[in-house]
Amino acid sequence: MTGRDDIRIMMGEVAGTSVMIESSGIPADFSVDGMTPRAIVTPRTLNEAAAVISCAHREKWAVIPRGGGTKMARGNVPDRDIDIVISTQALSEIDDCDTGNLTLTAKSGVTLNDVQRHLAREGHGYCVPLDPPYTEGATLGGIVATNASGPHRYLYGTARDIVLGMTVITPDGTTVHYGGKTVKNVTGYDMTKLQIGALGTLGFIGAVTVRLLPLPEAAATLLVPFASLDDAASYIHDIVHSSYTPAFIELFDREYAARLSRVPAEEPYCVAIGFCGVEEAVARQMNDLAQWGEREGARSTMHIMDDAHEIFIRELRDYPVTWTGEFPATVMLTSSVPLSRCTAHLAAARSAAEKEHVAAAFSCHAGNGIIRTYCEAADAVPALIQTMRHNAVSCGGALIVESAPTAVKASIDVWGTPRTDGIVMERLKMRFDPNSIFSPGRFIGGI
Repeated sequence: MTGRDDIRIMMGEVAGTSVMIESSGIPADFSVDGMTPRAIVTPRTLNEAAAVISCAHREKWAVIPRGGGTKMARGNVPDRDIDIVISTQALSEIDDCDTGNLTLTAKSGVTLNDVQRHLAREGHGYCVPLDPPYTEGATLGGIVATNASGPHRYLYGTARDIVLGMTVITPDGTTVHYGGKTVKNVTGYDMTKLQIGALGTLGFIGAVTVRLLPLPEAAATLLVPFASLDDAASYIHDIVHSSYTPAFIELFDREYAARLSRVPAEEPYCVAIGFCGVEEAVARQMNDLAQWGEREGARSTMHIMDDAHEIFIRELRDYPVTWTGEFPATVMLTSSVPLSRCTAHLAAARSAAEKEHVAAAFSCHAGNGIIRTYCEAADAVPALIQTMRHNAVSCGGALIVESAPTAVKASIDVWGTPRTDGIVMERLKMRFDPNSIFSPGRFIGGI
């Protein structure tokens, strides 16, 4: 086992001006599933990061990359003690902002919030079309490593659709550049996309190039409450199969809505449809879809605009922050199923939670087939997870545990049974990280 003195001496030799915190001074929130790393290293340059990783590779130290820490609860419990957490906190520069070509390149430690503020001041205003939770503290590297997304994925997609290229330090300390500033820049295996969502198991993301979009002229939200899930499902089906292009289509239950402002609580379900674009088009789509809602049985609709819309969007995007603030021992689950089975899975999940006597809130990216479940950790939660996972698989989908206390994670596999693509990930892990030093045991199949 590597000793604290060994790490201190070696890091002093290779880390340059990097800041290092030894185990005695490590903040509690840098622990990973209850494991306190022996040291935190904060490189100030990519060369320093490469030197640290090269040393870790040589010494077979277990390494976990960390950005803003907003997604550190993701993944299985590490299968061995953590030697080093490499923080991207000091890698926070925007390297290139090319609004003429709608691209931006920045170091992995810059927060999405800082990028958006910078872009809003450029010309008539631009943005990175991503809206994951914890935007205030989430870093570009962390968002990419977890493929985090929010409601606007319906219109804009996820990081897989936004990221054009990146700089990665592989587990042996080699710095490589994948992709570039153009859309069609891959002639072989797309290594950029392999890093997205890999939870830092294939390397350390040092910089990211993303595509930009101009800020929309107008944005608004339409709320349509329903007395039955079937009516809500019929309404959503009509929208998805129409020529309308909303920014998001969200479905949530009363328990979820109780933590959102301006959402009426009279009905058990509510559909929120977001719009952005030219002002006239936004107004027309809102009015048309309000009429559709009434045709499907909604007794009323509500238009949310201007500042109220911005507040609502932040509440929707950062719902995990609100829930964990109320329930620190939180379990968050994400199911992905075909669109045609989306509301059926939501109904089954609600029924399972009631059967297990677990208080839960449910929401759904209804245009993407993504269902989120929020509940407080309880003895019955592992059984609930297994029931919901079985239902998701029977619907042709899957379920993962986004976040849970260590005790819950120790009793289940947060990723579920690996599919055939798990074999590909195992082979890639063996190719790039044969010593399994990066995020050991945390990803699919325990790689």
